[in-house]
Amino acid sequence: MKWVQTEGSLGSMPNHENAWDKLLQIKTSGRDDLKADQYHHPYEPTPYSVLERLAASSLVHEDDTVLDYGCGKGRVGFFLSYRTKAKTIGIEYDDRIYAEALLNRNDADSRAKAEFVLTGAETYAVPSISTAMGLLETVPSVPCTALPIRSCRN
Repeated sequence: MKWVQTEGSLGSMPNHENAWDKLLQIKTSGRDDLKADQYHHPYEPTPYSVLERLAASSLVHEDDTVLDYGCGKGRVGFFLSYRTKAKTIGIEYDDRIYAEALLNRNDADSRAKAEFVLTGAETYAVPSISTAMGLLETVPSVPCTALPIRSCRN
């Protein structure tokens, strides 16, 4: 994977992930595939370099409510709340990973703008206040890319 430093990034690749976690006062690094199966991906956080690009793209604004399906430990929500001031709602099916997101929320600087729901994506009722929703995922065949957030605006 090629490392590209973007505006607002926090240093070299080896320390980059830990530096952002430390700044945001969260713990989101590492992979967890305990509940992974043919229907559920393992927990693998979106790289901060992808999130930096998303925040710099101006696709997410302060008045947006972003839904993050498969939010894991909350990295996307905390980062977007911190960088763009948007409200985020993370949807997570794994109760263990969800509990870690809640622990992060207790410590995170941007906790007021990030909330989490324990449910499957297929059963989550999208609130009418949502203005943007999406699934950010690292695509294995194309490292370090983000699937675009689709706007729900009329």
